[in-house]
Amino acid sequence: MNTMEVIGIILIIAGIILASVEMYIPGFGVPGISAAICLVAGVLLTAKNVMQGIIIVIGILCILLVIFVYIQGKSKIADSS
Repeated sequence: MNTMEVIGIILIIAGIILASVEMYIPGFGVPGISAAICLVAGVLLTAKNVMQGIIIVIGILCILLVIFVYIQGKSKIADSS
């Protein structure tokens, strides 16, 4: 694993965290834009070919979907109380 792959993984993790912040506190946009930039750069630095890039993107989308469902479920529980 070379330095660029490590930086790519760090960017992907930062992008997922920033996207989660944007889902939890929507509206301002800076975390969302930063998340998109981090995720795109992370995939470009990490993937060795197009197929690997597609697989990484699908994995990221699955992780973000789980986080989104969790946040939505948590907010509905808080609203019903």
